[in-house]
Amino acid sequence: VQTCALPISGFQTIAVLCDTAEATCLERNDARDKHRQVPLNTIQRMLMKLETPLLKEGFHLVAKIDPANGVHSFHESADCECGDEIRERFKFLWGDAQHKSVTIVKQ
Repeated sequence: VQTCALPISGFQTIAVLCDTAEATCLERNDARDKHRQVPLNTIQRMLMKLETPLLKEGFHLVAKIDPANGVHSFHESADCECGDEIRERFKFLWGDAQHKSVTIVKQ
């Protein structure tokens, strides 16, 4: 998997990875109408290929969100100016009951 964040003048680039457990993906798939279900081998293959985006790919911020477990990480480049705003926008994902930890790494 290759990604590239192209710098656009005046904008900060962010990548968001919703880290969802395989069991949750399978539960959600089972709940779909039969004609809309994704084959099991496709789900497993895609999960194996999934890679966390990296700052060195040109992003100012990489957010890894795990709403089910309440564990979230934000990796910010040294010139990131949008971290506080982005974290504020993601608060709806974790609510007080699910919030366990938020890690912020400024690089």
